[in-house]
Amino acid sequence: MTRWHRVLPDAELATGALHGFVVDGKRFVLLRSEAGLRVFDDQCPHRGAPFSDVGRLSDGRLLCGWHFWAFDADTGAHTHLASVCLVRYPVRVTDGVVEVELEA
Repeated sequence: MTRWHRVLPDAELATGALHGFVVDGKRFVLLRSEAGLRVFDDQCPHRGAPFSDVGRLSDGRLLCGWHFWAFDADTGAHTHLASVCLVRYPVRVTDGVVEVELEA
């Protein structure tokens, strides 16, 4: 079963910004790119670096600050390794608040 979790007011996240948050002990990263709002697991699959602490957005890519792995900020696909993709979660804005849909 899934449910929507409130993350933060929409106005608090600028384009190009990352925001880490935790739901039920699991870390996620919310970002706003040119493509819009996206939510992914807050962990680079290479060495586990938290994007919200060491990552950044650049030219439509989510970059890991440890070893510079790059992911499409819209889809989560690795920019060079077709077999690697971040899990992307549904996100919406309701009454000015960003919400993400996660398993309850």
